[in-house]
Order: sequence, then C-alpha cells, then structure tokens
Amino acid sequence: ILSDNILSNLSVQSVIFRVKRSGSKRYDCGGALVTARHVITAAHCVVKQDTNIPMDPKRLMVRVGVHDLSDDSDPDAMDVGVDAVRIHERYDLRAHTDDIAVLRLSQPVPFSNHTAPVCLPYDSLRYEDLSGK
Repeated sequence: ILSDNILSNLSVQSVIFRVKRSGSKRYDCGGALVTARHVITAAHCVVKQDTNIPMDPKRLMVRVGVHDLSDDSDPDAMDVGVDAVRIHERYDLRAHTDDIAVLRLSQPVPFSNHTAPVCLPYDSLRYEDLSGK
C-alpha cells in the first residue's frame, strides 16, 4: 500500500511511527482510520520485539492525512499520540495468526477532504456480493 511513498488524494491510510528514546521517529507500519479516534493495524507492528506484549502507547505516534512519506512538510498531515494499544487476544507472533490490533488515539482526528475513515461493509453485505467485482 505504501511502497511508492505516494498515497491517494483522500487518505484513509495512517502511518505508524515508533518514537525512539532520543525523540526521533522511525516509520514502522501502516494502518487505517476506522473512527476519529481509532486506527486498525497489524499486531506485529505494535508489540515488544519477539513477544505478544503491546508496546507502551507513549512510544507510538500515528500520522494521518499523509500523501507523500518522503515529504515532512505535507500540509494535510497530522501527528497524533496513542493512548492505548489493544491486540487480538489470540495473536500468535510465531504462527502469524490473528495479527490485528487497534490503537486509540490521544485526540480525535478531524475529518476533511484529505482524511477520512475507511468504509466498512454493512451487516447485510455478503462475501458473494463482493467476490470477483
């Protein structure tokens, strides 16, 4: 999704950074806004190395509204802290199963022409309605 650094004009993408003790940031993973305060991502992105233990939320930061990862001056980008990290209770780092997590942001993200949540399917939508379309 983020391989060529350029994202679409409307960004549902979130970029997750690990904040080092020195204060510098390192891009780590991608995610997607699901509400103004929640981002869904892979569990392996937000656990302590070689464990199933969530990282300290203070060591994470989410950038939303980003269109070009190589441009720190993107006017639509906003950096938001993380209040909580919740990983799937059956996440298994060795088997790579249930590799999903939800981050609760420290403040709501304002939606705009450039930042919006992902569109989730409604309850009555069936897989057959989407398959091959």
